[in-house]
Amino acid sequence: MLAIFGHPSWATEGFEGYSSDSELRGVWVVRNGNGSGCDNPILSITTKESHRGSKSMRWEYDNGKNQGWESIAYCFPTKQDWSNKENFTFWIKGGKNSAEHITVILYDYPDGSQGKSKRIGEQSTTVEWPTQADEWTRVVMPLDKFKRGEKGNRGLRFINSIEIGIKSTSSDWGYGPGVLHLDTISI
Repeated sequence: MLAIFGHPSWATEGFEGYSSDSELRGVWVVRNGNGSGCDNPILSITTKESHRGSKSMRWEYDNGKNQGWESIAYCFPTKQDWSNKENFTFWIKGGKNSAEHITVILYDYPDGSQGKSKRIGEQSTTVEWPTQADEWTRVVMPLDKFKRGEKGNRGLRFINSIEIGIKSTSSDWGYGPGVLHLDTISI
């Protein structure tokens, strides 16, 4: 499960540790742009699609009601220090009509306290979906691009949650339902 991000030698969420969909949804939360729940989102573990191992997370979304935005989030049980890490990476699988803009947002505890978290930065990328429906795409986001106004890597010392958001902006299909698979999330 994602909590192993904090382990010093192995920092990967491969979804292998989840035994049920309800266990997954107890860790990952579906949100929209203002932090409230979305209409009928479905997060599930699938054994039919995986980049690595035997499981991945299937995210059925409908971003038609949230101005094209929907996101999933994970709150770490303890603060994470990513100051000595280089990249946030994950593998994603979609289709030609899947949301193509992916944004990752990192939040931290101000000065290491367990109070209200603050956004320390975000990074976006556009995924060009492969023509082959069964291909996975690797997304690599350098962690130094997340820092806003922090000196050195101080802003990455107190990570308390991550949010992965999607947005469709193409006029070809607009907003609406879709399916993405996520696997092998790592730092």
